[in-house]
Amino acid sequence: MADELADRLDAYAETVLASGAASSMAVAVTDGERTLASRSYGVPDGTMFQFGSIGKSFTAILALQLAERGLLDLHAPVADVLPWFTVGGTTAPITLHHLLTHSSGLIQGAEIATGSNYDVVALADTEVGFAPGEHLWYSNVGYRVIGWMLERVSGHGYPRLVSERILGPLGMAHSTYAQPLPGTLASRAATGHEKNGKEKAPLGPRRQPFSSSETPKCPRTSLFCRPRVMSGMPGTRASAAR
Repeated sequence: MADELADRLDAYAETVLASGAASSMAVAVTDGERTLASRSYGVPDGTMFQFGSIGKSFTAILALQLAERGLLDLHAPVADVLPWFTVGGTTAPITLHHLLTHSSGLIQGAEIATGSNYDVVALADTEVGFAPGEHLWYSNVGYRVIGWMLERVSGHGYPRLVSERILGPLGMAHSTYAQPLPGTLASRAATGHEKNGKEKAPLGPRRQPFSSSETPKCPRTSLFCRPRVMSGMPGTRASAAR
């Protein structure tokens, strides 16, 4: 079975790379208990990749951990933790639960944000698209709000929280939220490319890597896929593994 799976991965990777959709890739497959296959294409084993919005899963884990400790209340208004948080058009308070489930009514927000909290503060100049809890609408900025909440109640920066509460316990020694990357890891980071093969400049440091592209860089990221619906669109759910 392992050989058959590896052959299918090789065939899939060949198709993706030949299409120009990616210049390199690393894939791992897990059944939830163990790693079934792990392959790298176009890069050496151990190359580190930014893995995008999978980082939101880390944010959600931290939020639930701190809620379990009594530091956060899933159903209390966000403003109880961030008194300055406000957004127009609300008829009921936005809660942490709304943010976690993309049902707050907030705008989607940018995929890439700077290290400031400007985009969160700027929500005061926007209006919700619906009453909190009524619908689903994917929101990057909503997860950045959660990041600020995590830092506020814990007294620690987000990179430290992820390192001490997730990466460390799981033994993910080659994954990090540190920005810029430590010198010992920087040389292992994958370089982005345009479709024409031209290298893209790496993203600069960001202080808050809560979501979007501000995420851990992992040499072996296992993805599992399940059907889901978010704002009416089918997609996949991804999870990091050692």
